Amino acid sequence: MVKKELIRKLVDEFYQVANYLIQDQLQAMQLIIDVATGFVAQDSQTLYKIDNEYFERKFLLKLVSLAKQRSEQILNSRSGNINTVEQRACIYLFEFKGEAVDNISEILRISQQQVLSYIDQLPHKSINLNESFDGRTIN
Repeated sequence: MVKKELIRKLVDEFYQVANYLIQDQLQAMQLIIDVATGFVAQDSQTLYKIDNEYFERKFLLKLVSLAKQRSEQILNSRSGNINTVEQRACIYLFEFKGEAVDNISEILRISQQQVLSYIDQLPHKSINLNESFDGRTIN
């Protein structure tokens, strides 16, 4: 069982990206809980290394991967022109995490050309992690 304090810390750290990827506040919370539960199932001590940069990257990758798996069920129609979790993950990793194109390609298991295509669409989008797509502030 994952402790409440640990879940709160994970939610504080990863809620914005989870909500950005799937555009549903409840599903974003559930996504974080499910990834945390998966980590505990693999190794009960893993989550206690939360302040580690390696852990943060690993957790983020699992979060993106699970969001991609669930995207058909949970992505809502308010997403504008950025309409897939893959695109959202690419944009998040590039714009907000500063990842290189080759790293994004490896993480998302897509071609570098596809990554560049998503990035090329950026000037036409208005992206803000501090707002949800229905206009309500999320922090």
